[in-house]
Amino acid sequence: MKNTFFLLLCSAIICSCGNKDKILLSQTPMTYDVNPAVKPLISSNSLLYAWIDNNGAISGLTANAAFKTTDLFAHFDMMAGATGSGITPYSFNKDTVVFATGTALSPVVHYSENDGFSWASFTPSFSPALSNATGTEILVAMICNDKQSVLALYYQYYAGGYKRTLYKINTSTQQGTAMYVRADTYTPVAMKFTNSQTGWMLLQSNGTYLSKTTDGGATWSTPALIDNRYLSNLEAAGGVLAVYNNSALNCFSTDGGATWKKTAANNYISSVAIADGGIIYALTTTGIIKSTDGGSNWNTAFNYDGGGLVNNLQHLYFRNEQQGLAYAGQQLFLTNDGGSTWKTLLYPFPYVMQ
Repeated sequence: MKNTFFLLLCSAIICSCGNKDKILLSQTPMTYDVNPAVKPLISSNSLLYAWIDNNGAISGLTANAAFKTTDLFAHFDMMAGATGSGITPYSFNKDTVVFATGTALSPVVHYSENDGFSWASFTPSFSPALSNATGTEILVAMICNDKQSVLALYYQYYAGGYKRTLYKINTSTQQGTAMYVRADTYTPVAMKFTNSQTGWMLLQSNGTYLSKTTDGGATWSTPALIDNRYLSNLEAAGGVLAVYNNSALNCFSTDGGATWKKTAANNYISSVAIADGGIIYALTTTGIIKSTDGGSNWNTAFNYDGGGLVNNLQHLYFRNEQQGLAYAGQQLFLTNDGGSTWKTLLYPFPYVMQ
């Protein structure tokens, strides 16, 4: 009789937690439908990137594996040992991924055409050859839309300024040829392309500037001042641009950088996701905010309410206005209603890790 009462009491407590598919990120997740088989995926591991394809499949890269699931991790595929940390960010173009490891003067390019499940790696040669006059850094290794070449952005220190060089690396010949060279006082910090011809380069020199190319990187516009502060993060989708740096004043453009809107709200943005139609989501210290007008006005999509996970979330990804991911470390959450409610997909519950 006592056992029956205890079971009924436990059932009542569990039921009082509400819909387990609508767990708030601000609470310790109480849902117990995370598959324990995900332990090899999250144990002693951390998420680097996660995304949703047009068929609803969720894929991602961790510090030591690639994964893909079509049924929210009831079943999933995993390739261990496929990835790692690099000297450049990862670059994505549909199912193709590229990044570089090694050193700036001797980089190793890693290239995958199946979402990171298998990789080809090579050390390219450069013409003209790289020199280590004072200092050299590689900032970006980015896939071209032809999927047969990689753009690598370099800059070198020299007396009185900087030289930035954009190499185009043929993945078949493994040869990198300089297609753009410029010496001035601007330091490049980021580069994004939205198609094979159109891209932007974020530069710093007593403020933050933006330069644009419309011919695949062969020529670039004169750098235009965005803000007097130093901002280092750049996101682009279509003609929508976001330039930010975990500050309360961030810059957004809906016309490819011709004009800018600056948000002055007390929202310290750490991650930005641009969804279809120019909808912008941003991860802040208080929750997730949303703009439907290119960054002029913002509404709260989700409030942390002082919960325990606020300091852990680091990344956002939205496939469209409704469906997106929030993640960091060993945690991955899914929303299907624009961020109002979230479902726990990966989490190091004790029962999962045992």
